[in-house]
Amino acid sequence: MVLAGVLTAALMLSATYAWYEQITEVNKFRNAGAEKSVVLRDDFDGTGPDKHIFVENTSEKAEVYVRVKLQEYMDLTSWNDRNISGNEWQTHIPSSSPEVDDFVNPDLERYHKHFVWEMGGSTVYTPAQTGTNGMINIYDSNTTKWLSSEKEKPTPDAQVILMSEYKEMTDGQRQVFIGWVYDADGWAYWSQPLAAGEATGLLLQAVNAQDSLDGLDYFYAINVLMEAVDKSDLAMWTTPSGQPDNLGQPSIVDGKQAELGTSDAVWMLYFISDTEHRAEHTVQLISGPTKTEYVAGETFNPAGLEIEVTLDDGTDPFIVDSGFSYSPTGPLSVGTTSVTVSYCKATVVIPITVVAAE
Repeated sequence: MVLAGVLTAALMLSATYAWYEQITEVNKFRNAGAEKSVVLRDDFDGTGPDKHIFVENTSEKAEVYVRVKLQEYMDLTSWNDRNISGNEWQTHIPSSSPEVDDFVNPDLERYHKHFVWEMGGSTVYTPAQTGTNGMINIYDSNTTKWLSSEKEKPTPDAQVILMSEYKEMTDGQRQVFIGWVYDADGWAYWSQPLAAGEATGLLLQAVNAQDSLDGLDYFYAINVLMEAVDKSDLAMWTTPSGQPDNLGQPSIVDGKQAELGTSDAVWMLYFISDTEHRAEHTVQLISGPTKTEYVAGETFNPAGLEIEVTLDDGTDPFIVDSGFSYSPTGPLSVGTTSVTVSYCKATVVIPITVVAAE
């Protein structure tokens, strides 16, 4: 600007010379974003009842959004293995809260007279190597090679609720809820953006075969579908093909087209992806945990723990007994005097005692 002023003055003093030049330089700033990678964890030994289904974000930096759909097939006349075609699978769709025994859609009631699911909860897992994509079953030697050498860590203790229950929450409660939200089309959405290096809680924990199966030849199978996108590609779930969403993104990415979510799912996804608005909250211990005295080498047990969450929006505080994570997660050592419990980025410290092993 100073140079321009000097040149102008010179031209005014001497009209003999006129000189003009235009220079254009384009500076391009481009970034493909952090590398994304995600793993479906389906830990099942082929016998049951434990079947742990959860998702791990193995990215180094990027957060992702996750949804899972479970499908079922049952034949009570033959135990022979078979390949199941697409239209033979029945999508698992809860019709009431998973805490209620009769929680599946009417078409699947006959399945769940014989196979009762336990949903939600937490597990302890060995993280996968950073950058791993695919499916891991810790009982499959071909996939355990993807596990890292890091110590085991717990997943959050997930709740499983219906979309109708989620919609009844206040904005503040939704912003700190940790769990799976089951929609009417069978997709279950993780309630928060899944941070790099973190895992969801369990969607499915166990499948219990009932006494009604005694003496029967039967074949039962569960198909697990998992999808994950980053924020810029949420349109794959929210926007009809070929139409831009409010971020200007198409619903087809690299030739892949996803099944669109319901209008409720679209509303939920836009809500949880609004990073400009996060509920400020505090937590305090209400009761538990049941066990506070440990011998060196034992690991912390959160059973009985209840915390009160107070939001900044003026709504009444509420109590949660799941959805939290904690640290340290490995074997406790003499000298450890506390465990830090986290609930959606707020923390509370739990005093404990650790004595030496005899």
